[in-house]
Amino acid sequence: MMQESLHPAGLDRAPAARFMRAESMKATVQRTLAAVREAMPSLEQMAERFSMSSRTLKRRLQGEQARYSDLVETEMRLRAERLLVEERLPVAEVAHQLGYHDVSNFSRAFRRWTGRTPREFRDRFGR
Repeated sequence: MMQESLHPAGLDRAPAARFMRAESMKATVQRTLAAVREAMPSLEQMAERFSMSSRTLKRRLQGEQARYSDLVETEMRLRAERLLVEERLPVAEVAHQLGYHDVSNFSRAFRRWTGRTPREFRDRFGR
């Protein structure tokens, strides 16, 4: 008797419907973004990871009142907060790790996200 493979071809690029059964597309994208350790993937790269078009991913997120850019921005904010408070990295290093080439651009984004500069945030919430 022939035994079935436990790892069928295409398992790492499973159909999008498979993700929708276990959790919402928004939650799946959030979980995936949290696991990314390098630059945030574009909408197109994320859609490819789920074996769907970028338009389909965008439409599914819209169906859950979510936008990909907002999910990416939230993940960036959470990472910045963690790096500033828990890791105590210099602001320039946090900016670099988040993909900003200019510290002032990062500082403006961080202030938009939190209402505080990175240094103010660290002073208030740092350990």
